[in-house]
Amino acid sequence: MFTNQGFNRSALTIAAIALISPLLLPSPAPALQHTYRTHSYVARHVISNNIVQKLQREGNFRMFLQALRETGMSYALETGYGPYTVFAPNDRAFSGLTKDAFTKLFQDKTRLKTILKYHIVPRRVETADIKFDSLRTLSGDFLMTNVSPAKTITVGGAVVNKADIFCRNGVIHSIDTIMFPLTGMENLAMAEPSGGNT
Repeated sequence: MFTNQGFNRSALTIAAIALISPLLLPSPAPALQHTYRTHSYVARHVISNNIVQKLQREGNFRMFLQALRETGMSYALETGYGPYTVFAPNDRAFSGLTKDAFTKLFQDKTRLKTILKYHIVPRRVETADIKFDSLRTLSGDFLMTNVSPAKTITVGGAVVNKADIFCRNGVIHSIDTIMFPLTGMENLAMAEPSGGNT
């Protein structure tokens, strides 16, 4: 039989072992942590000194820029490395449209986008490269190019009035007329009412 004193000692010993034994056991292996990667689509970065920024700095392409933004095409010219060649009608070219033609042009975004693509060539074309030839545009149509004996450059019937405006992702040539693919859209610009642009 255990005496009270022996019982107390045994109880203390058991309690001590119970406290110490977890410290003597090896630590459990850390649980494997699974790393899950979520698929996120990161917005493309805007290229410095891009075509859109250059058009803004030039200051006389406000309507062309508006058309690019309204059709969603400005994003590609801000973020795409291209290179692109843009034959950009200046504001005076847009002012040559009648009010009715101007309104219809900006109302039909699909047609407007096709016309804008007709002004963009998916490669770099500098004035030194232009001759009597044709250039395939983003719309799939071709622009006829020519250089007169007086060195006047024409593209699709428009005169290049400021050439070789260089950007990081391409080059811009300012033109004096809006160019229309030969699909009947030129009639939009030709339909000048008797009242003129008033």
